[in-house]
Amino acid sequence: MSHSVTIQTRTVTTGSPSAINTTFCRSWTGILKLAQVVVGLVIMSLEVDAINESFLSSGDTFLMLVATAFMIGTAIFIISYVFSPVSEAIIGKTNYEIIYNSFALFFILIASIVVLAQETNQGLGRRMVAAILGIIDAILYAGNTALAVRNKL
Repeated sequence: MSHSVTIQTRTVTTGSPSAINTTFCRSWTGILKLAQVVVGLVIMSLEVDAINESFLSSGDTFLMLVATAFMIGTAIFIISYVFSPVSEAIIGKTNYEIIYNSFALFFILIASIVVLAQETNQGLGRRMVAAILGIIDAILYAGNTALAVRNKL
C-alpha cells in the first residue's frame, strides 16, 4: 500500500551575529509589545508613587504586581525578538505566545476592575488613572492575543 508524504522545509536566513531585527519593532506585534511595556512602566510608577502617599489596598498591590510581572515578561519577549530573528519565527508559531498574552489580558483586566471598584468614590487620582491604564494595557494584550492566534494559523 502506498502513502503520500509531503515534506515542507523552512529556510531562515540571518545576518551577522550582531544583527538587530528592526523589522520586529515596525510590525504590529512589535508596536503593541512596546506599548505594553510603556503602559506597564507608567502603571508601576503611579502605584509606587501611591505607596509613598499612603498604604495600598490589596487591589492596588495586585495591579502593581501583575503589571510589573507582565511588563518584565513582555520586555524579555522584545529583547529576544530584536536580537534573534529566529526567536520571532519560532516562538510566534507556538502556543506560548497565545497563552502568555491571554493570561496577561485576564489578570491585568481583573486587577484594573478591582481597583476601579475600590476607587469609584475617590475621584480621578493616581490609582484611578493606573486602573484606567490597566484596562488600556489589557486591550493591548487582547490585540497581541489576536495577532498570535492569526500567526499560529
